[in-house]
Amino acid sequence: MKKVTIGSLKISQLRDADKLHLSHELAALVAIKSGSGEYTLLTKSNKTSFPIPVKRVSSDVVGMGFTMRVLTEIKSGESVSLSKPTIENSGSIGIIRRIDSGIEFLLRKFLGAPVSVFRTAMGFPGDDDRALIRLENSQFSRLGISPGDQVFVEYAGKKISAFAFEQLDEIYSPSTVLKNSKAVGLKSSQLPKDFPRYLLVHISPIARDALGIPKDNVTSTVRVHRRIRTRLASEFNKLLLPMAVFVLSVLPAEINHWIKFFIYVIGTPLIILISLAPLKIRKAAKGVWP
Repeated sequence: MKKVTIGSLKISQLRDADKLHLSHELAALVAIKSGSGEYTLLTKSNKTSFPIPVKRVSSDVVGMGFTMRVLTEIKSGESVSLSKPTIENSGSIGIIRRIDSGIEFLLRKFLGAPVSVFRTAMGFPGDDDRALIRLENSQFSRLGISPGDQVFVEYAGKKISAFAFEQLDEIYSPSTVLKNSKAVGLKSSQLPKDFPRYLLVHISPIARDALGIPKDNVTSTVRVHRRIRTRLASEFNKLLLPMAVFVLSVLPAEINHWIKFFIYVIGTPLIILISLAPLKIRKAAKGVWP
């Protein structure tokens, strides 16, 4: 464990403002590889701990961006302890999921998928049965998604897919029933006091368990970005019928009978089937992602 003083970031470092900036020497002592990046365990004087992604830099200043300081409630100049976190092995990842992840990586490079960091809070009542998060409404356009879309949620290098929905006012002015209740799998259901709602993400128990967030760690931090492949499939469904009508309208009157057979006997039912696909109640894929 290493005790350090938290400093601010320079303008040139803000591109990686969601990470803790450490020198190469310090990172070698307090960080470990997890998933696609490095993580360190930041522990405050009140014993609250946060797994934080690390960015190696040439400076000896331990830098943290403004948003990350707000999320962890740390002031510039405050002393904290850094150590290597204990992270569970995610297990083997199948070849199909690795291919899917590769496609997702290429789509992110082409279309973009901005990452936002949030402070975690208990899941909403009624969200217990699936991997689901709830965000403040302004965050959907920032992430490039709509309510009900799938996102990737990452904690300490472990990544899962989940559905994103809007926060509800009821949880912030709860009834007596909610006040007397405690979320499943948590030792406490207390929300951070006076914390900005747009920086909070409410995580369902199933998603919290899949990420490996400790039961006594109600308020940790997670990274969220959109899942592009499923979003792209949704947009394709909207365009399919107009595209099919256009193609049929420009086909010549005299056409090979086999092509007609394919269009009317195979193509038409296929178009109808794909158009109806959005009616299926979807479930986020279980397990972790590379």
